[in-house]
Amino acid sequence: MARQSNYAINSAIRLCLAHCRQSDAPLASLSETLDELRDRLWRESDVQAVEHATRKVLVRIFATRYVESYEEPCELV
Repeated sequence: MARQSNYAINSAIRLCLAHCRQSDAPLASLSETLDELRDRLWRESDVQAVEHATRKVLVRIFATRYVESYEEPCELV
């Protein structure tokens, strides 16, 4: 198996993010999309690169949504 190009990896990241944002279960959607890459015989290191980058963006998206939806400041214990 040859390593995927940066373009292919970036395209897969965008595809994962699109699927996750449209889904009510984004992590399940991410898992399904990563499995599709494996089915296409992508190297595991390339699949992991896609997963890592996608999760980093998802954390930012969900953290922003949480902060925007929270109306009162909270006190950290």
